[in-house]
Amino acid sequence: MAFLDVRFPDRIAYGAQFGPLFKTDLVVVNSGHESRNRVWQYARISADVSQNVKTPEDFAVVQAFFNLAAGRANAFRVKDWTDYRVDASAGRLGTGVGDGGPGYQLVKRYTTAGQHYDRPITRPLSGQVAVTRNGSPVSFGASPGNIAVNLSTGIVTFVPDASAAVTGFTLGATTSVNLLTNPGTLIAGQRLWLEGFSGASAGLLNNRSHVINSVAGAGFVLATNTAGATITNPGGVSATGRKFAQSTDTLAWSGQFDVPMRFDTDQLVGQIIAPNLYSWSSIPLVEVRDEGN
Repeated sequence: MAFLDVRFPDRIAYGAQFGPLFKTDLVVVNSGHESRNRVWQYARISADVSQNVKTPEDFAVVQAFFNLAAGRANAFRVKDWTDYRVDASAGRLGTGVGDGGPGYQLVKRYTTAGQHYDRPITRPLSGQVAVTRNGSPVSFGASPGNIAVNLSTGIVTFVPDASAAVTGFTLGATTSVNLLTNPGTLIAGQRLWLEGFSGASAGLLNNRSHVINSVAGAGFVLATNTAGATITNPGGVSATGRKFAQSTDTLAWSGQFDVPMRFDTDQLVGQIIAPNLYSWSSIPLVEVRDEGN
């Protein structure tokens, strides 16, 4: 199945029936007691747009879109007019705080009675995403601390606040790493991001943020256990330590988003009930989710 980065017509989606759909396994025993098992971590948005397709012009638009999508085969963007915006009070990057790494999923948080449900947002609108860090706007670009947003995944990626080359390291139950400088004046309890190492066990260090046990100048003792590992530094500036947003940094966003959906039928069935007036039993849409969601 492909994703067509085109938007279902807004005027057809406007006024359609939209809503979240969960999947729950339910077993009721003879006593009337029941057992419930939540199958899906996240709801899928479902919709029916049939009531908004009444004129020949509407029919032609939906017919063309249906053929382009090949029924259920291909997904596309849809504006859910009942839920397409988020403000900074509900918009979070990941958990809402930094984790010492560069990438964060856009999330919309729904809160009631002190409880919350976090929904991943995978199709933000171009030019409609604004990110803040500790309440201050974050710019798009390539300068330190700037961001980029992937409109096909909803992943926001930060440029590191600061970086420094690895000049030496020692493996063990804790890992010691020496950098050319201390990037961003990191301290114990914060996290250092590492990348660029090689060797069979390089994944223990690469593209991960590591808890800092202690710091002496530009030397770091990390909580990461690399005892017996095979890791090397290719030399030059290949192995690098970086500082990204920490757990003390609040990360929020606001903006607009679409829902990735497909037709939930392979047949488009309609009826002319009067001159220039069409009727449909159903034109269902359903959200598509990435693996793991």
